[in-house]
Amino acid sequence: GRGQHLVQNAKSPLRVDDNTRLFTYVFLDPKNPPKQIMLQWNDGKSWDHRVYWGEEKIGWGKEGTVSRRNLGPLPKAGEWVRLEVSAQSVGLGAGSQITGWAFTQFDGTVYWDKAGLVARKKTEAEKQLDVVRGRLAKLEAEVPTTMVMGEKSPPRKTFVLNRGQYDQPSEVEVGAGLPVALGQWPDNLSRDRLGLAKWMTSGANPLTSRVTVNRLWQMHFGTGIVKSVEDFGAQGEWPTHPELLDWLATEFVRTGWNLKAMHKQIVMSATYRQSSRVTPALLEADPANRLYARGPRFRLPAEMIRDHALSASGLLVSRIGG
Repeated sequence: GRGQHLVQNAKSPLRVDDNTRLFTYVFLDPKNPPKQIMLQWNDGKSWDHRVYWGEEKIGWGKEGTVSRRNLGPLPKAGEWVRLEVSAQSVGLGAGSQITGWAFTQFDGTVYWDKAGLVARKKTEAEKQLDVVRGRLAKLEAEVPTTMVMGEKSPPRKTFVLNRGQYDQPSEVEVGAGLPVALGQWPDNLSRDRLGLAKWMTSGANPLTSRVTVNRLWQMHFGTGIVKSVEDFGAQGEWPTHPELLDWLATEFVRTGWNLKAMHKQIVMSATYRQSSRVTPALLEADPANRLYARGPRFRLPAEMIRDHALSASGLLVSRIGG
């Protein structure tokens, strides 16, 4: 039948590290050998950390898991044999604590002796691997989180909404494409978000670059070259300087959509650097300063006022995120 010796609820638990190996010495009586021997450990939560040798007589645990792992035939009888297993192979990872140890046999005569754990020394290759893993973890920690979206296949059907009401779709189905006023969808682009992004940033698209530089101009002058920055369509205002808008847009694309370069281009211009002093003659010639007869002078938005105050007081944190 089954016999067992065990130690549990240890006051000084054994701590497991990455390379810990568990060992014990055993002697099997050659005149009365057991049919099975088993070692099991308690991590303070359960005894489901087992290995065994010999026949399958003790039914604890699930075969092939850390709760019951077969390590082959019985060790040689008639001499002391050291049994040794990796702590990780029985589900005891780094940081685990062993509070109990059980020595079990089925039939026969078995003598158990010294048991404990040892930390296997790492090989040179393992040390080098640890260094590389550390560098990899550092690099991965520096990678920013990116939101990723996938297209459904097939995409769900979309319908025109009655009076724009989200819960009142009409029977008129619409598909991915462009408004008629913006031309035809290019044949070489897929009708999804990626295709839309490529169309928007294409050199053949006249709108994206112009809308962007117009907003940058507004940021520095208070008013865009096209005053209605929120409406760049047929119902918006005409640009005061269309050739300038065209040049800025093409320059923006030529420099690889470089925002920093475009900001620099604008603030180093003679138009931006001229005096904002108002004279009667300039006020009469250009009362709203739409022709840029003088330097820009406009109210700052709340965010910029706050940043200016923090900068002047020495409290501004310049790193990303503030």
